Amino acid sequence: MLDDLLGPDGTDPHLVAQAVTGDHAATLAVWCAMLPVRDLAWSRMSRPDAPRHLALWTEVSRRVVPPYEPAVLCLTAFAGWLSGDGASAWCALDRCARADRSYSMAGLVAEVLLNCVSPDEYLPLPRDVIMSACGRPTPTTTPHRSDVTGRTRGG
Repeated sequence: MLDDLLGPDGTDPHLVAQAVTGDHAATLAVWCAMLPVRDLAWSRMSRPDAPRHLALWTEVSRRVVPPYEPAVLCLTAFAGWLSGDGASAWCALDRCARADRSYSMAGLVAEVLLNCVSPDEYLPLPRDVIMSACGRPTPTTTPHRSDVTGRTRGG
């Protein structure tokens, strides 16, 4: 469903937001309340497609109801930061704090914002690491890129 809503690369973010129905929003909110699903959605974000993710998660956040708010709002915040839209990120984090002050992803996104980390520093996890974490074997082993601290990810 996520790929269908995001559309192909280059899809106008406004079209992404218009495609989200109440049923889509409810389904995404409930599924993303499960951390592995939320983390999979999070891992799908990259700098080039961040505006489409921001449009999607902003629209879902407009429709989400308790107790499903924190995951959706944190995905919105992360997409906002990754898009270079810190104001949207902070708005989502403020709302998340009202729903659940201890939600760990909110703290991670807030730390990135407070430390003025450029979205250009973000390196998405390699696809094989994501699939392995989801319990799916990968056909080949791929060398892992280093993160910004110089440590090897997933290794």
